[in-house]
Amino acid sequence: MKLVSPYRNIKQNARISIEPYHMNSDIKNNMKIILKKKMEKKCNKIGYIDEVYRIVEYSDGFMPPENLNGNAIYDITFHCKICMPVVNSIIIGQIRVINQELIVAIHGPIMIFIPKENVDTNIWNISDGYINKISNIKLILGDHIKIKISDNRVNQNDNQIKSIGKLQETATTDEINNFFGNKCIANSKIHHDLPEISDNENSDSNFIL
Repeated sequence: MKLVSPYRNIKQNARISIEPYHMNSDIKNNMKIILKKKMEKKCNKIGYIDEVYRIVEYSDGFMPPENLNGNAIYDITFHCKICMPVVNSIIIGQIRVINQELIVAIHGPIMIFIPKENVDTNIWNISDGYINKISNIKLILGDHIKIKISDNRVNQNDNQIKSIGKLQETATTDEINNFFGNKCIANSKIHHDLPEISDNENSDSNFIL
């Protein structure tokens, strides 16, 4: 199967609070700074927001009647790079923990758990470590492996995605270079027709205040 990057560019929505001294001629830049601090390197229900690129639009600010500090609330639409591995896709991870019962690998903000029963015994001999039946090479810490994602868990405001995966083959040098070299889509390639992901029916999960 083809390797699939867990990164993509999308539109997201958020709600932020702006203090009075930020409501000046540079308000859009101030919004971006506040937005990045609030959203970057954290998970929402869609995935892990790796980078906020730019604000697309924002609403008129409103002040809740109970708000006595003068802060205004703005709804923001922005472009960002998000990380979320697709179930049944194959990604590359680097081994951080390996024992007879479990392999733990990481890929950026993704931590992938591979229990022994998720190791393909047609490829690996697991009676004495994890030895490739063709190359006769044993897996060690730091090796890059191909993993088929079987499940994900994302919790609001976590700084990691927890995934369950199935061990495939060891990744080749070319696969590693191509995969990690292509994980980031350049900012200049962001288009206006990117998918917009929002959830108006359950906005509390996607709009963070």
